[in-house]
Amino acid sequence: MSCTLDGIVLPDDTLWTDELTGDWSPVVESVDRDITGSLIVEPFTLSAGRPVTLAVHWLTRETLSALSATLTAGRELTLLLPDSRVLAVGWRYDVSPIAADELLPTAPTDPSDWFDVILHLRTV
Repeated sequence: MSCTLDGIVLPDDTLWTDELTGDWSPVVESVDRDITGSLIVEPFTLSAGRPVTLAVHWLTRETLSALSATLTAGRELTLLLPDSRVLAVGWRYDVSPIAADELLPTAPTDPSDWFDVILHLRTV
């Protein structure tokens, strides 16, 4: 099964680079002290905000343009992973949402030009 983002098919070798790494945890805690100096620890589970960084190799300009068209603030996208997991995601704007490097620059440009792309998303 292919990986898709809002119905846009991504190459089979698309990799979720920070799935098992990074400093994100589904559980965080608030730590404080009360008036007597006792420690108050309140753990809670995050329901969203997990980074989803996708490395995409050999992506066409046409597909890159389709992805760029989804760059709308507050828009929720559906990410379907090859293992059939489905994530509700949105673009991250604290970094460049789409970072693209053209592999073989040509002039004039063509919809079939190839790019290496990093997609910065987060669960919503």
